[in-house]
Amino acid sequence: MDKNFVVYMHYTIDTNELFYIGEGRLKRAFSKWSRNRYWHFKVKKHGGFRVVIHTADLTKPQAEAAEKELIISHRNAGVALTNFCEGPAFSDHWLAGKPKEFHPMFNKKRPDAAIRLTEWNKLHTGELSPTFGRKREDLADRNRSQSSRSIYIVEKDLVVSSVAEAAKVLNVVNVGRAINKPHLTAGGCHLVYHTDFLKMGLDKIWAMNSPKADRRSNVARPVRCIETGQIFTSCQDALRFINRKTPLQPAIRNGYSVGGYYWEFVN
Repeated sequence: MDKNFVVYMHYTIDTNELFYIGEGRLKRAFSKWSRNRYWHFKVKKHGGFRVVIHTADLTKPQAEAAEKELIISHRNAGVALTNFCEGPAFSDHWLAGKPKEFHPMFNKKRPDAAIRLTEWNKLHTGELSPTFGRKREDLADRNRSQSSRSIYIVEKDLVVSSVAEAAKVLNVVNVGRAINKPHLTAGGCHLVYHTDFLKMGLDKIWAMNSPKADRRSNVARPVRCIETGQIFTSCQDALRFINRKTPLQPAIRNGYSVGGYYWEFVN
């Protein structure tokens, strides 16, 4: 059986006071990891710790038994140890079954914790809340549901308050599917969310929502300038020629000009 376990003791550097007893392999005796908060409080207060190896060359059961015996004997002698348990198992925690007054942190509270959280909530909820009745106007439209967002009707140059209002104006049953879709209309009109229109503009909305099947991103389609009759091998070539960065494909599909010219695909 493995006999590489030791029982060790930790002493404060400045006062040489015993404050912890543990067991484990040798490197565990010098480790700061996985120590309880009281161990860390003690080490921080005294500026470090010193290690003394009490017993070496033990098996795991032998080290656990020796550790428990040492903790009990020193506690009975009045030594204040930071150990939570009288041994390795948490089931024999030294506070188990004892009154709460025995806990080292009993009755030690932060100065600002006199009023409990429930009492604090009573004083800061409802009309007593500092944010009661206040709204951020810049987030009002964003937080509304999709059906209640304002709609811009492109061909009519008209802004309505909601999807339902747009359906009434266009005299149709459902306009939701056509919103922000350049290839779909409702009542013969294109619709976009008004906040999107103000933020991005119509061209960007069309480019972002055009059908993937019509984009043909992997195939360069030739385009013709209707006014001059000049043919270009792709939309990119045409945009370089007129020195524009506006997406050309939405303009071709929706019939508006780019760079002062109208364009069409060459079949």
